[in-house]
Amino acid sequence: MIKFLIFLSVLFSNSYISVSREVTSQVAARSYIAIDANTNNVIEGKNINLKRSVASISKIMTAIIAIENKDIQEKMVVPPEVKKAYGSSVYLAQGDILSLEDLLYGLMLRSGNDAAITIAIGVAGTLDNFVDMMNKKAKELKMADTFFSNPSGLDEDDEGNISTSFDMAILMAYAIKNNFF
Repeated sequence: MIKFLIFLSVLFSNSYISVSREVTSQVAARSYIAIDANTNNVIEGKNINLKRSVASISKIMTAIIAIENKDIQEKMVVPPEVKKAYGSSVYLAQGDILSLEDLLYGLMLRSGNDAAITIAIGVAGTLDNFVDMMNKKAKELKMADTFFSNPSGLDEDDEGNISTSFDMAILMAYAIKNNFF
């Protein structure tokens, strides 16, 4: 649980968490949360409904959509749209062929924006269709303050993907119940 708290703290605030020797924690962040992943009950938090850009934590939703909708051994061809990818990358080239499993590792371990684009198009045919799937899943999970505009989390002209620490905790609690994830 503490790893998840650290993860959310860093992603939402670029700040830190320090744990004293007395095993009490002191969190410096604009927004953070710790929940019970079985019940989604809040254990501790601050500004848990503050809407913020969630950046690469969006890739958790990208991974879940892919895992739930395609066989992870299925091969995917890197599409021409990969040329639009910028930022963190696994250096895919148009026409490369990889399994969804390999792309998921590139997505989650390297935060590959090129992997996010390839996965989205490989799963849903278009980026727009994939984003629709992300937003439908968010509604299904009752992530009321979440809106996805892309599979990578990059902030774009439309302000990128917006959510709260509470909604992201709900997503992570859901995701960790998936054996492959």
